[in-house]
Amino acid sequence: MFEDSKRLTRQEGTKRRGSIIFRIILFFVSIAVLLLAYNSHKEQFYIYNNFRETKGTLLSNSTIMKVGSQYRSSYVQRYYPVVSYKYQVGASTYTGNSICEPELAGYGTHQGADNFLKKYKVGTKCPVYYDPKKPFRSVLIKRNPYSDYIIFLVVAAVIWVIIIFYREEAIESFRNRAKKWLR
Repeated sequence: MFEDSKRLTRQEGTKRRGSIIFRIILFFVSIAVLLLAYNSHKEQFYIYNNFRETKGTLLSNSTIMKVGSQYRSSYVQRYYPVVSYKYQVGASTYTGNSICEPELAGYGTHQGADNFLKKYKVGTKCPVYYDPKKPFRSVLIKRNPYSDYIIFLVVAAVIWVIIIFYREEAIESFRNRAKKWLR
């Protein structure tokens, strides 16, 4: 009977070690995903934090269609708004054509791109954001990358809370899936 209690203690110890190892792995995976998310938004962070605002004048706007492959065999048409604008930094005048970084994903219809361009009528003044170190780099829309990052952090926190409160079930489920996958 004493040997049975030792055996249970060893099983519990093994289970606890597995739980700790699982949490450590989960922690490092979370850190890696967080760093990857930051790295993919690095340019947006730079633009948001460093680009300065000036006034510009819209020179032209139009919509172009691009055909790209998607899902191996079908081709997808996307419509992209295109603008051209000029702006002044100090005594120099520059011309730009970037709406935002990264580029817009495009629209499924010509009408969608045209609706976007209604905000950018030719000849009107608009804010232009430029890089003070390289004033020829500019965008019309300065996206806030922190909102994406905050959403990511909230989702990660919810997953962590779920795992902490249901850790035994989660760990057991993870082990069972891993065993099935490794077979």
